[in-house]
Amino acid sequence: MAFQLAFIKGLNHPFSKNDEAAGRKWLHSFLRRHQELSLRKPQSTPMARIRGFNQENVINFFNIWEPLMNTVNHSPNRLYNCDETDLTVIQHKGNKLVSLKGKRQVGSVSSAESAANHFLPPFLVFPRVNMKAELLDGAPNGSLAVCHKSGWIQNESFVQWCHHILSNAKPTKDDPVILVLDGH
Repeated sequence: MAFQLAFIKGLNHPFSKNDEAAGRKWLHSFLRRHQELSLRKPQSTPMARIRGFNQENVINFFNIWEPLMNTVNHSPNRLYNCDETDLTVIQHKGNKLVSLKGKRQVGSVSSAESAANHFLPPFLVFPRVNMKAELLDGAPNGSLAVCHKSGWIQNESFVQWCHHILSNAKPTKDDPVILVLDGH
């Protein structure tokens, strides 16, 4: 941003025009001049959570949620939230940002939710034609995987996924479960 501001204002600056960045030396000098600031690693907040958290949605959530929770006697281990997500094998270091010192929480937007402490083994759909056992190396016990060239669940694999949920959650008439799929 410092480079962009200097460029837009037509100011003389020592910044790299090739990198279009102010550089580390400038940042450290800036932080020395502004002792109230420091570099912090942000906590991720999913974009869907940011957009969806408003008074109307919260009221609607509890109007639907309370009767559902009564069906499972308010037992959280009978409640499952399911959402599709894509996984990557490439790990990225999180960027840091400048924040006021002493601020307890520093957030950034992320694209995926993290898992709860109680979960069903994942059902994975790999974007390929043929399944190989090695694709499940390191996956949690009970994980199930299928392949499809699109990488998306299909009719047959959806039925497999339903059986996977049932065989792991083990719902009964007297001990039902709630499965929330994509917020539904």
